[in-house]
Amino acid sequence: MSETARTVSLPLGSIDTRTVPPREVCLTALSTRFTTTWRRRSRSPSTSVCCPSITVATPLPAASGSKHVAVDWFDLLPFLAIRWQFLDFGRGAGVEAAEHASVAANVSFTAAHQKVVFEVTRAYLRLSAARAQTAVARDALQRTRGIAKAAEARRERGLATTVEVVEGRREVAQGEYGLAQAQAAEVAVYTALLATLGVDPLTKLKVATTLSRDLPERLDGSVDSYLRAALRTRPDLQAALAMRSSAQAMVGKSQATFLPRMSVTGTAGAGWLGAKSVGEPWATATVPNVAALMSFEWTLFDFGVRQAQTEIARSRSNEAEQVVEKLQRQATQEVVAAYDEVHANLARFKAASSLELSAAVAEDAVTKSYANGLSTLTDTLSAQKARSLASAGKEQAFSEALISATVLVFASGQLGSADAVPDFRK
Repeated sequence: MSETARTVSLPLGSIDTRTVPPREVCLTALSTRFTTTWRRRSRSPSTSVCCPSITVATPLPAASGSKHVAVDWFDLLPFLAIRWQFLDFGRGAGVEAAEHASVAANVSFTAAHQKVVFEVTRAYLRLSAARAQTAVARDALQRTRGIAKAAEARRERGLATTVEVVEGRREVAQGEYGLAQAQAAEVAVYTALLATLGVDPLTKLKVATTLSRDLPERLDGSVDSYLRAALRTRPDLQAALAMRSSAQAMVGKSQATFLPRMSVTGTAGAGWLGAKSVGEPWATATVPNVAALMSFEWTLFDFGVRQAQTEIARSRSNEAEQVVEKLQRQATQEVVAAYDEVHANLARFKAASSLELSAAVAEDAVTKSYANGLSTLTDTLSAQKARSLASAGKEQAFSEALISATVLVFASGQLGSADAVPDFRK
């Protein structure tokens, strides 16, 4: 089986034709669009063409009364009928309800698209974080091996004990185990990214890694700006608002069933009649036919069926209103929580950066001191572990800051592409 390799540098650039909103979402949007078109065209007159015909052979009594004469006759009545229901109080409400339902379906498609972008972006950032942890574990292993070699060199000069050498080898083995664990976690995250992309698991992707860098202390935008954006553009909320308007229009349509309806029907055609007896030629005649009819319909009593339908429509309208209020509260909570989480992760990254810098200085000092015989192996290994933990914490805080920023943009309904995620480069 052949393997393909592609380079992915941005989460959005890695979305192929299989990483698209679910097919049922697309079909729902298309179905509601057809329904809206049908509702709009119902205002136009309907035209039909009919052509009934009859051919009969009938025995008729002869003039003498003792015999019968076979007579064949036919009639062909083609006509064109046009019907226009010009008075229907519920038709406009039906069109309005269909239009709002179409808007809701289209917005649901947007919501599904944003969810795909969010999931791919998050999987991409998690892979970058896993690779960063692998790099930290590899760097820690190299430093540990350097300390172990220094211990062996000191023992050869009679300045270290066998216990120190064994401890150094133990820490090297521990570092190799930690690197293997980090690599296994990286493979798992990479597999999750392929699953999110919807590509063949055997496909080899060369994914570019997002390197850690300095981050600002706070976001540029305020929480109010993100809240306003969420209430204005969040797809699920916009879909709920459209469905509420559709439910309200359906209430008007159900109430319109209590009102009368009027329609006009016009027909135009011609009747072609013919008859003949045995041995005689056909005798035909053409009769023009034009008619117009105005109908008035008003249902006065139906055992409460229309009233029940109206109550059902009102109940659905109230339910849609409750859904809108619930989504507004949910959007507010998610935006505020994501905004606070971003600032918490930014503060965490700042503290982790300071800790890593201090740990690196301390580790370098203790390592040099151990080489000169002024520090113990235990102190050197402890300093190395502290630096590794600080580096891992910094990389973890960096990735979580980017992921929480992605969550914030997604919660505010602005994740149209991966470019919408703040990269904190400014």
